[in-house]
This record gives sequence, structure tokens and C-alpha cells, in this order.
Amino acid sequence: MKILIVKTSSLGDLIHTFASLEYLRQKHPEAQIDWVVEAPFAEILKAHPCINQVIEIDSRNWRKGKNLKAFFQFLTRLREVRYDILFDFQGNTKSAIVTFFSRADKKIGFGKSNVAEWPNLLVTDIKVDPNPQLNVRQENMFLVQSYFQDFIPFQQKNSPLRASITEKSLIDHIEEDTQKAIMQQQLNLSKEENS
Repeated sequence: MKILIVKTSSLGDLIHTFASLEYLRQKHPEAQIDWVVEAPFAEILKAHPCINQVIEIDSRNWRKGKNLKAFFQFLTRLREVRYDILFDFQGNTKSAIVTFFSRADKKIGFGKSNVAEWPNLLVTDIKVDPNPQLNVRQENMFLVQSYFQDFIPFQQKNSPLRASITEKSLIDHIEEDTQKAIMQQQLNLSKEENS
């Protein structure tokens, strides 16, 4: 199986998508899992052991009309592989362009109530609308698990990154903040149920 993840930025959002990546790797250990990301964030993804290939984009320069040759090289590289599944975790116009040009049999993305920008709705085959009370990490996991119809809770094992100490420290900080937010959200839901 060949899987393409489209989540181009930002650093925190990329890290919040790691749980879904690790779920995919656990569910399909032999799969080729590639990821499209903005060039400034490529190194952190290259450090993740669950990713086979990182495909870099430079949309900022392309939008300014700079280095269009690199844009066409990106499109050529993107279309080299025919993917079985594409997950568009970004949900905006930029990711819609990537999703549109990719060669994937199934393109899964967020639905009308969760998509960041409406043009993205035009390029996905399967649209998923997670509960609005979910955090970003949970929304991403819901997107993937909905496709596989597998809602068994997934415990992320935090795959060790091949990263520098500084990069690992930053990731640990983001992970810690996320866990605090999840615990606060669960506490708030518990209070609502008890009142």
C-alpha cells in the first residue's frame, strides 16, 4: 500500500499529525508512507522513522512567481508515484492544489464543517466531519480512523525521532502542551456531564 500525507505546515500542526502517521504505520507496517511539506519543515519530518519519503514544496516563492521551474519539478516528483490513499490534513487551497495534482486512488479530507478553505472540498473523494469539540490531534486521528472504520482508541508510542537535542526539546514542549490541553478538555466535558 502507498499512502500520501498532505500537511504542509506549521510545526505544531505537523507534530499533531504524528499520532495519525504512527497509526497508519502500525496498521500498515509495510506501506510506503510519503509526506508533502513546506521546505522549512522538511528536516523534522525526515527525522521521523515512520516516513519513507518527504516531498518538499516552496509555495511562498511559487505564489510570488519565483522559481516556477522548481514548481514543475515538484509536480513531476509528486506524480511519480501512484498512491492508494491520500490524506489531506491541511484542508486549505494550497493543499487542494497538491491533492488535485497527486495520483491517488482515494483522496480523503475534511468535510464542509471542518475544512479550512472551501476549494479543498472540490478535490477530495471522501469527506469527514469530526466532532467540533475535538482538538487538532483528535480530528486528524478521526479522519484516518473513519476511512478504515476503526475507532479503537490508539495509544501513540512516540516514535523516536532522528533529531537534534534542540528539535527534540521543541517537540517535547509541544507534546506536553497538547497533553495538558487534552486533560483540560476532558475535565471540562466531565464537569458538563455532572452538572
